[in-house]
Amino acid sequence: RAYNSDDLDNCQYYARKAYRHFSYAESEASSCNCSDAESEAYDGYRDAKRAYNSDDLDNCQYYARKAYRHGSYAESEASSCS
Repeated sequence: RAYNSDDLDNCQYYARKAYRHFSYAESEASSCNCSDAESEAYDGYRDAKRAYNSDDLDNCQYYARKAYRHGSYAESEASSCS
């Protein structure tokens, strides 16, 4: 939702929600010893936080899009952990 937002406030709002969820995902992946998923979750957290801290909509959307991709990769990596 962040990268599809029409204004900076909404983008930042959804980016903040995303980085909280990425933080949780990183912790869960770590506790499962799923290092690839943990790494992707960390990268998603980092980019979602950058989106949240952006001063303009274009940057917010850019980093939110990157975070979204990391979320997809983290999900894929987590599904292959045993």
